Amino acid sequence: MEEKISEKGKNSFFDRIRQHPKIVAAVVIYLIAAAVLIGIVYVAPWAANKMSDVMTVEYGSLDNSQESKVCFVKKEAVYYADKSGKVGYSYGEGDMVRTGSTAVKISSSSSDNKTDYRNFESSAEGFLGSDTLLRDLKKSEKKALLKDLVSQEADAGSEADKVMIQNAIDDVSRNNSKDSSGSPFKKDPDLSAKLSKTGLSGKYVPETSGIISYKLDGYETVISPYTMMYLDRSKVSGISDKTSDVFTGRTTKGKPLFKIVDNREWYAVTWVEGDNASKFTVGGPVTLKLDSGEAPGSVVKVVQQNNDYLVIMKFSSYFDGLASSRTANCKIITSKQRGLIVKNDFISEKKGQTGVYVLDVTGKTSFTPVKVLANDGKYSLAASGSYMDDDGNTVNTINVYDEIKKIDK
Repeated sequence: MEEKISEKGKNSFFDRIRQHPKIVAAVVIYLIAAAVLIGIVYVAPWAANKMSDVMTVEYGSLDNSQESKVCFVKKEAVYYADKSGKVGYSYGEGDMVRTGSTAVKISSSSSDNKTDYRNFESSAEGFLGSDTLLRDLKKSEKKALLKDLVSQEADAGSEADKVMIQNAIDDVSRNNSKDSSGSPFKKDPDLSAKLSKTGLSGKYVPETSGIISYKLDGYETVISPYTMMYLDRSKVSGISDKTSDVFTGRTTKGKPLFKIVDNREWYAVTWVEGDNASKFTVGGPVTLKLDSGEAPGSVVKVVQQNNDYLVIMKFSSYFDGLASSRTANCKIITSKQRGLIVKNDFISEKKGQTGVYVLDVTGKTSFTPVKVLANDGKYSLAASGSYMDDDGNTVNTINVYDEIKKIDK
């Protein structure tokens, strides 16, 4: 009898629990939450650390590229006002203008012109004196260059082209000349009159088609395709990106009104160290990755200057800001390749050999040589299956879907 009562007592506890399903649900939820919390605090970090030490090799593409600052070199014709007054504009900044179209009209007005030309003039005025952005030329180089420029001037197809070549001739003539004192250029009271001779004055119908810009930086007369291969790295690195915006509705005689930029053919130059010069092959493709998009082009010249190399790249595509931009920090892509993608921190070195540690089915690792084809700083592109080493020997390497392990270096 006592036994039966005892058994009934035991069952009554569970019977009471079953009679309160909400309590059961609360207990279950509590236990699940505790398990999840333990997993987050203890298990997940351990698993994540283990997983981050292993990666699966897969096919992909990688840019062979480098970050660099480039200087844009364009054919730029500056047009100056031959009288003061109110300006009427036919085009906005960055618009395409065709030959024969009237860009602006000036009507006489007594109102004061409050346009700020200081950025333009502070850059331009020095080049009317002794300043230059060219490296010091040897006498033979200078003589040959001047002869070539004079020949090009004789064959110029328009007044705008002729003026641009004349500016180049003046720039080269100043280079390393006896009259060059090296002292800061003093502002000339007739600066406007002298500057207007470096462009086209009183002509508001562009002689060549191109993009119109009202943002001028003063380097239009000294950074040109005619002399770009002689630019000096240290001098160009110091140029200002400040411009004068002359789109104000007013002008003064002798002041710049606008410029026309040839968008069918423009250049970008940069300097690279010896190790990176091999990335650039004359005639080879190149792409500038800018904030406003990508511009495809080609390498036209690689010129050694002391320990550096001047790379000149040619383009014909348009990007937003082409007419007004002088420099830009961008990625220069010299090629796109396909292969096996490997994170750089998984690549090790053993006895002078570059390689990775491949996991087998038992979890053991073995060092496997790899041939790196390209590197973007975070990932490397590696050959697949096998490759030929410098001695002509075939070397077995990693394959797609191999699992590799990161080894602390």
